[in-house]
Formats: sequence, C-alpha cells, structure tokens
Amino acid sequence: MLQCATSTIVRLSLDPTPQPSGTITRPVRVNWVGRLAGETVVQVEREIGWNDLPENLAADGIIAQWRRAVPPQDITEQAAIAIMALLIHDLDQGEVLSALPIGSGGDYLVAIRGLKKPVQSESSGIRLDATGSESRQRLKGKMAQVVSKSRAGFAAVTTFSHGPECIVHSYLHFARQGK
Repeated sequence: MLQCATSTIVRLSLDPTPQPSGTITRPVRVNWVGRLAGETVVQVEREIGWNDLPENLAADGIIAQWRRAVPPQDITEQAAIAIMALLIHDLDQGEVLSALPIGSGGDYLVAIRGLKKPVQSESSGIRLDATGSESRQRLKGKMAQVVSKSRAGFAAVTTFSHGPECIVHSYLHFARQGK
C-alpha cells in the first residue's frame, strides 16, 4: 500500500492542485450512497491527512521523485484506490480484502461489518474534470460494471481537481442489480 499512499500524497498535495508548503491534510467532498441508504445520496466531507511522514518522504524527497518517475495515470489510479479504501472503511465499515482477477466485475473484494459475504468494489480516478461531467459518466459505467457479475457492490470515482473550485471530489455509491 506504500505506493498507493505515495501516489495519494502526490495527487492531494502537488498535482493537479499544488497546496501550500507544509500542508498535511486535504478535504475530500464525497457524494455517498451507503449500503443501507437505498438510493439516497448524502453529501459529506472528510479530511485525508499525511502527517508524521519520514523526512525523506517530504515534497523535496521521494514524493517529488515519485511524481517524476511514475506515469501520471498510474499515480491517479493508485491514489483513487487508496481514497476508495479509506472512504469504504470510514463510511460503510468495510475493509479491502484482496484484488480480484480481471473480468470479475470489480477490482477488489471488500468485507463489510454486518454482512456474511464480501462484496465487490470498483474504483477509478480522474486527475482533472473541470465540469464534473466526466466523473458522473465514469460513475455510471463503474456502477454497471460492478453489478455485471455480482448482486451488489461499491463503485468509486475520485477526481483530484473537480469543477471550478478545483476540489477533490469522490463518488462512493453502493450499487445493486436492477437499480
């Protein structure tokens, strides 16, 4: 998970919206449809932080090198996975158990407190979406994908510069077949 954490720090602090030096948290606006909420959309905000980093991970160290050495799409994907895992844990008491094979419908298998069987989760990241339209379209596709091979599961899309405010915005929706 270290590579996901490093990519998350890059996307939240350096690129696409550079934060002031010394920034150690970033708000994430979440459009959330929880497992028990039916189709009710709730807007919540969460803070994601990266304090207590070793000195060599600072912006002038490994984090900056990571940004130069790892392909931008990989950074975005890894950061979206980390944010998905954090939000599922916080908002739906879930834990990512394992990656799923390609063609399974979702990317990950997730255990949810109170459910006997794990569910799938599908994640996607977008570096920049000025209008929010790409994020909404991607969410629809991910919801369809996750229920294509399972009864229900999570679809998550995180955009690291969303709308004119350049906020970090994440959709986390629990999708069910036939809905």
